Amino acid sequence: MKFIDFHVHFDGNDPEKIRELAELGRRNRCMMAMIGGINYGGYDFIPNDEVLAWCRLCRAGYVLF
Repeated sequence: MKFIDFHVHFDGNDPEKIRELAELGRRNRCMMAMIGGINYGGYDFIPNDEVLAWCRLCRAGYVLF
C-alpha cells in the first residue's frame, strides 16, 4: 500500500461539497487531513469545532490536522 501525505484547507461549509470530497477520498482509499480555525494569507478558515464535526460525520474520509 502507498500513502500520500497531504492536507486540505477547510475554507467552506457546503455540505454537498464536503460529502463529495469525502466520497472521492473513500473511492481512492485516501484520508484527508482537514485544517480550520486559522487565518492564513488574510483568509479566515471555518472554526476547528466545525471542521471536527465534519470529520466525525465523514469519519472514513477526514481527520483533523
